[in-house]
Formats: sequence, C-alpha cells, structure tokens
Amino acid sequence: MSLRPVYCVALLAVLMAARVAAAEDEAQTGTSSDGNTASPAAAGDAAPAADAAPETAKYLLRYKFEPGEVLRWKVVHQALVRTTVSGTTQTAETRSESVKLWQVNEVDAEAGNATFVHSVESVDMRQSVSGRQDVRFNSLTDAVVPPEFEEVAKSVAIPLSVITIDRRGHVVKRHEERAQPNAQSGEMAIPLPEKEVAVGEIWTLPHDTNVRQKDGSSKQVKTRQEFTLIEVAKGIATIRIETIVLTPVRDPALEAQLIQHVTDGTVRFDIVAGRVVGQQTDIDKRVIGFQGEASSLHYVTRFTEEYVPKQPVTAMLSKPAAKPAEAVSAAGTKANSPASATPAKDGDAAAAAAKTPPTSTATTATPKAAATTPGKKGAGKPATNAAAGKGPANKTAAKSQAKSTVRPPAPARSKTGSKPNPAQQNRR
Repeated sequence: MSLRPVYCVALLAVLMAARVAAAEDEAQTGTSSDGNTASPAAAGDAAPAADAAPETAKYLLRYKFEPGEVLRWKVVHQALVRTTVSGTTQTAETRSESVKLWQVNEVDAEAGNATFVHSVESVDMRQSVSGRQDVRFNSLTDAVVPPEFEEVAKSVAIPLSVITIDRRGHVVKRHEERAQPNAQSGEMAIPLPEKEVAVGEIWTLPHDTNVRQKDGSSKQVKTRQEFTLIEVAKGIATIRIETIVLTPVRDPALEAQLIQHVTDGTVRFDIVAGRVVGQQTDIDKRVIGFQGEASSLHYVTRFTEEYVPKQPVTAMLSKPAAKPAEAVSAAGTKANSPASATPAKDGDAAAAAAKTPPTSTATTATPKAAATTPGKKGAGKPATNAAAGKGPANKTAAKSQAKSTVRPPAPARSKTGSKPNPAQQNRR
C-alpha cells in the first residue's frame, strides 16, 4: 500500500510525457493523433507570415550624361594644420571655394561612356600662416595674383583634362591638356557597384599609395575604400565611404604622409539623374613623433561638394570666403583645432603647405601644410612688424597702408617649400 502513491505518480508522469510527444509530432507532421489532418486554421497561419516579408528592394546605380551638358559643382575645402617640433608650434589655415566644371562632349549610346572636358571655372582662396600676413586670391575680382597662388591662377578657366568614364564612373581614357607637376592620376567620380545593390550592401575599391621612407626609397601602402548603401529616400541614395589601411604602418613619419589619404564621409547620388548631387568627407588625425619624440602633427580637413544646376557662377561665389578657423568652427570643428598636411620630407613637415593651398581641380582635395620647419635657418621668415602693420612704432605705416589702393606685397615664399600643385585633387 505504501508503494501505490509512488506508482500512481510515476504512471501519471509517463502519460503526460506521451501527450507532449504526441503534440510535438502533430505540430511537425500536420496530422492529429487520430490520423486526421490538422485544422485549416492552424495550417494557414504560416501563409500570411510568408506573404508579409517582401523581397528587399535593390537599386541600379549608374552615371547618366547627355551630349552638350554643362555640369557644375561648388567645392569647398578647409584645412587647419598644427605642427610642433622642438617646442615650437606653427599653424597654417587654408580655405578654397571653387566651381568645378564638366562640359560633356559626347556619349557613346551603346556602351554609355561619356567624354567631358574638366576645368575649374573660378576659385576664391585664403591662406593664413602663423607669423605671416594673410593671403587671399579671388579669380573673379582680383587682377593681381599673389606669388603663393600663381600656379593655381594659371589653371583656372582653361581645359585641364579630357576624360572618358564609363557608367560606373571608372576612367576609360584620360588626356591632360595642361601638364601638372606631381599630378596624381585616379578616379574622377565615386565608383559605383557592378550590380544592383540593396540597403546595407558594400562594394570596394583597392588603392595603392606611395610614401617616402627616411632613406629616400619609396614604399607602397595598400588601402581599400569601402562604399555602403545606407539609405534611399526620394530617389537619392546615400552612400557611406570608409578608408581602410591594409599595409601595417608603424613609422610615425610614414603615418604623417598617409593622413591625407584616409578619408571618411558620405555621398548623395541622384538615381534618376545619374549624378552625384553632394558629398562631404572629413579627416581628423594626429601623429606623435613624426619628427622626433617631442614632435606632433595634427591634420583636420573638411571637403564638401554640392551640385549646382544652371546657376550663374557669380551667385555661387557671391559670399566672401570665411577665414579657415571660422569655417571649420562653423562646420563643427573647433576654431583652434590644428590640421596638418603630409610633410614633403622628414624634417620639413609644414613647409609645403605655405605655398600649396588646396584647390578644387577635381572632387577630392589634397592640401599640403603651410608652415616652415621650426628652428631651421633660412626656411622662411615671418613678416616683419612693418609689413604686417603691427606694433606701436608702425601705427602710422599701417594707417597709410590701409588707405592706399596699392595691394600690399605678398610675403616671401619659403625656400624649402614645394611649388603649389593645383592638380592634387583629381580623385572622385
């Protein structure tokens, strides 16, 4: 008698287990334990769920051009640079506002390749280097060209290159109309994916960059740009750009040269019109020890481009260009945040940008730093108080200079700086 309750409990447990097993089998096979099919209501529950999951939309991104088209983009590039070497800090600030022009000559109806003439229609540039007088040049209003911008001025309002690109934006053929020293060949437009893509899909573009080592030899660094379709709204595809350095680089001097090639940002592409209508890329990098343990290099830039449909050039450049510090501050970067460009050689990190302001001969800017090497004799002297109009002893001279209609002489160029290169911005 004492074992009966235990037996009953055990029997009940076996029966419950059998019921559970039968229910699971019924759910998997769609038949009940008596051999009948499952009820219509239960069998139809899965169908609405399958119908409620539509296929993911995919988009074909392709460039589209028409013969005789004239396309303009307003391009703004801002850069701030700060280099510290041997306890001495120098800052360079540059801003360029230009109009990029593509004149489409012909379009291959079958292949879709478009041939256009690339030029810079106008430019408004400002440069500020610590210890020197600010320099500015506007191609629409200034008859006198400062020495710092002479090479840039020669490249304005003339054909720079004749380029043929395919529907995905890859360069098929290129002819330089004006020889550019140290010009870099590359893509003129954002590369588009080979096939249709859905939101979240990624396509890539490999790119090799050469940097100079201390012994003068060249080292190739492999990078890859990743493009991700992050949104499509009202016919505009938003694409995120990220640059990944594949080759390990541990030398700060080489890292300083790579700074300007590692950009991140977004592009807005009009799917129906088949063209880029806007983009923004940013760089904010710092390198410590690029020229000794106590040296530092900080590079901050912002590049923006906006498509301007059939708008007069004068309207695009009607507003005066803000000072670089003000411009970057308004864009979300502190006014005193420094920026840096790639040093021309070890020991001369900031000299190049003093004579190489950023220009917009294409969609991607590559400015160079604009300060002389601290402590290096003969590498460029700051303007004197008399030239800058500073100091109590020079108040009369400053007032006289302000009233004069004669343009003040531009500061002497650095002996160690390289010549300005208006064709550095020839990618994308």
